[in-house]
Amino acid sequence: MQFTVLQLLASSLLLFGTSTAIAASGFADSCNNYYVTGTDLYADCLNADSSERYATQVDLNYCLANSGGSLVCSEGGSYSYSCSDCGLSSGTYFQCSCQPSGASTGIDLNNCVGNSNGGLYC
Repeated sequence: MQFTVLQLLASSLLLFGTSTAIAASGFADSCNNYYVTGTDLYADCLNADSSERYATQVDLNYCLANSGGSLVCSEGGSYSYSCSDCGLSSGTYFQCSCQPSGASTGIDLNNCVGNSNGGLYC
């Protein structure tokens, strides 16, 4: 049986995608010691084979947006330009006061941030 170039490429992409993503539903299952300072989420995360932990961070401005006063998952969202008083309120729940109303809004960061081989990503 011969592989075509397309079959080989598809197989490679499938293998790569499944071998590096640890927690498809979020980072908290494979990371600990997480906290937020400014707009950065910091955590110690396991690599793909769970043999090592890495100190890692991601700027939440690349993961969250303000949509009419509500925080939403959105790559490159730049939430911090219109939200203030932000931080983790409980576990992975992130809360801010966002314009236009200034009302409190929140989101579970596990829905927006994952762990890929020991590194946080949006």
